[in-house]
Amino acid sequence: MKVSYSVEKLKNSIIGDLPDGWTPQKHRELLEEMNIDGISESTPEELKEMCMMSLTDNEPEDAANIVLKYLFQGRLSSGQIDNISNEMLDEKMWEEYPALSLHEDFFNATSLLHNAFNGSFPTPKAVSFQVIVTAKDQTDLDVFSDNIETPLIRLRWCK
Repeated sequence: MKVSYSVEKLKNSIIGDLPDGWTPQKHRELLEEMNIDGISESTPEELKEMCMMSLTDNEPEDAANIVLKYLFQGRLSSGQIDNISNEMLDEKMWEEYPALSLHEDFFNATSLLHNAFNGSFPTPKAVSFQVIVTAKDQTDLDVFSDNIETPLIRLRWCK
């Protein structure tokens, strides 16, 4: 049985950082990975600045390696991280890496590195959007309850 949905676009915008992609806690943990001292009393803004400055004390590929090790520990091998840290300077890994489940972290890694290295890494761009999805039968919307991404991607957008 084919289900029809109605989709109303509320708003959309291009973003370069994902909400909560880099929280103060993540900055703190990354600084700890880099063995940076004196971060316990730092404000969120100071943590972000310290993180970016500490990354720029390294070559871009080495900084990418540090960020990738932090984000992908246990999910990628050290060899994969070494290869990807070199590719990241030219490639949009959040679009090209075969495992979709890693795209968000690749986007976050590139966003931080792009900002730290003044654009040496690709410019991260994503679309943030809000829509209202309705159906004639309310139970047809249950497909969105557990995993919203998959059914949302499968919707056909018609004008």
